[in-house]
Amino acid sequence: MICELPRFPCSLSKRPLTARGHLAATTSPIDESHWPLMGVPTGAVSGLDVLDVDAAGLVWLDQNYSRLPATRAHETRSGGRHLLFNHAQGLRCSAGRVATGVDVRADGGYVIWWPRAGLRVLSDAPVADWPRWLLELAQPSSGAPPPFQIALNGLRAPGGVSTTRNLRKRTKHILRIVERAEEGTRNNRLFWAACRFGEMVAEGVVREPVAVQLLESAATLCGLVVDDGRGRVRATIASGLSVGARTLETSR
Repeated sequence: MICELPRFPCSLSKRPLTARGHLAATTSPIDESHWPLMGVPTGAVSGLDVLDVDAAGLVWLDQNYSRLPATRAHETRSGGRHLLFNHAQGLRCSAGRVATGVDVRADGGYVIWWPRAGLRVLSDAPVADWPRWLLELAQPSSGAPPPFQIALNGLRAPGGVSTTRNLRKRTKHILRIVERAEEGTRNNRLFWAACRFGEMVAEGVVREPVAVQLLESAATLCGLVVDDGRGRVRATIASGLSVGARTLETSR
């Protein structure tokens, strides 16, 4: 697929290595072997738009996944997702309009083509059109709250326990504490964060696989995975999730 798309070189920090940025993208045969990363412009120029879901947006993605059509999807370096859609005429880039941690790359933007860097193609389905409900969120808002926020208001967990209010804000705050943790505090903060996510798993507002993914991504960003190894990090997460879930159950 990539051989048919306009592309241009990017640095490891994802910045274009051309004076004209993504405007220098080409479909001509070219030696790309020395490019650290490959960028692909989004929007009308390539015919592709991308829903860019970072770690903070994975909860939103999990809540809405069943409403999305099958389409090509890539894993990203930060642990997020790129969902590819056919370009919607007039759609432009935006940040956080759909939800916290969910950005839109369309006219005027670009994305890194992560499969070239060795990351997984999560779905090799044909690129789909935007579903109407999501396109409405991606375009300038009329001021109405998004369906995801409406769905959270007043939600209650089994047994009558009130669920976490403002789920996106709480998860972002918890993850930021881990992401910014300094050496010597990182494992303790990861365990604390896992306990908080364990409570939310027990509430029924976050699925455990999503919680693990979010926490691993945060541990990666603060350097704990590199220093302690993924196995130890996962053990800390599993322990914290278990403690958090038990704590909520005993309080019911």
